[in-house]
Amino acid sequence: MNKLRTINSEICILADVHDVNQSNVVPLVKGANLVLDGTDNAAARLLLSDVCFRQRIPFLYGGPRE
Repeated sequence: MNKLRTINSEICILADVHDVNQSNVVPLVKGANLVLDGTDNAAARLLLSDVCFRQRIPFLYGGPRE
């Protein structure tokens, strides 16, 4: 986060750790300008992707490579 703040001192980064499910996904992404996904399962990733698409929020994901 420090590198990002060096580039843009006004950036606001909020890191949340939650179990993502149908009942909480919309409130989790509400108000976001960008969602960076670090989930550990495909179902949560697809749910986040779908909600971000419907809300027109850019969505980026990444994970470890085996």
